[in-house]
Amino acid sequence: MRIIIAGGTGLIGQALINAFKEKHDITVITRNVEKAKKILSGVDSISWDSPMLEKAFEASQLVINLVGENISSSRWSQRVKNKIIDSRAYATHKICDVCLALPPEKRPRLMNASAIGIYGIQTTLEQQQQVTYTEESLIPEPSNDFLSYVGCQWEERLDKAKELSIIKLRFGVVLSPQGGMLAKLLPSFKLGLGGRIGSGSQPISWIAIDDVVGVIAYLMEREELTGAFNLVAPQVLSQYEFARTLAKKLKRPCIFPLPAWVVKLLFGQMGEELLLSGQRVASMRLNEYSFTYPCLKQALAAWHFQ
Repeated sequence: MRIIIAGGTGLIGQALINAFKEKHDITVITRNVEKAKKILSGVDSISWDSPMLEKAFEASQLVINLVGENISSSRWSQRVKNKIIDSRAYATHKICDVCLALPPEKRPRLMNASAIGIYGIQTTLEQQQQVTYTEESLIPEPSNDFLSYVGCQWEERLDKAKELSIIKLRFGVVLSPQGGMLAKLLPSFKLGLGGRIGSGSQPISWIAIDDVVGVIAYLMEREELTGAFNLVAPQVLSQYEFARTLAKKLKRPCIFPLPAWVVKLLFGQMGEELLLSGQRVASMRLNEYSFTYPCLKQALAAWHFQ
């Protein structure tokens, strides 16, 4: 299969390329072709403004769009918020426009990244623990928080491109020792400085990077599938359970709490939505997929930490 991956230099993109490049012909769309060539091997790279872009789409059977500014890289100023939204909207609009410009029989299937944040955050921690979101859950209108607003802006163009075969990949927290949240936590936990954040009761809906690859491979084989899929493992943990499981894997204590007031002081709205709040999410449409790591303990046991 010929596959285009937009956002191929990121954590998920690199994992997909490493898993698929021996079997599939992959082209990466990137803002920086030279950087992509240094990071990635065994794939072609083209820029967003390349005159070959439309031909690449026409020759491909699948486009996987993973483009998006890192949502947790810095405090959410208005400038940062704009970058988070604009990066996602631009790539999604561009890809849909290029696909729709092709004859119907030449249009590739599209798997477009999104996030479970689109479902919104319940007001209280008790509600966050009790309410479970599935692919059938209603999206709040208007959005009641920034993460939900980002998700709605991300998917808006997809909802208008009804002529295309589209899968919305609504990611939970993606765990990998190579990057993302887990890699950020490892240094402090290795020093024995890990612990609960705020109350520690906020739920975490997560998925191992291995199962991200597995789910996408599963969806690739089922061309009849369209619509939203929640990419989350069956097990939902509280933040404290997550921290305690990670500390146990590293054979370190889990006794250093990070109070909510410190999180709010350091990170503002980002801290409140990403660290002090959570969502309980289920993958109802992936009930036939067999997760490699349905439990966090299994994933951590399989990974080696330097």
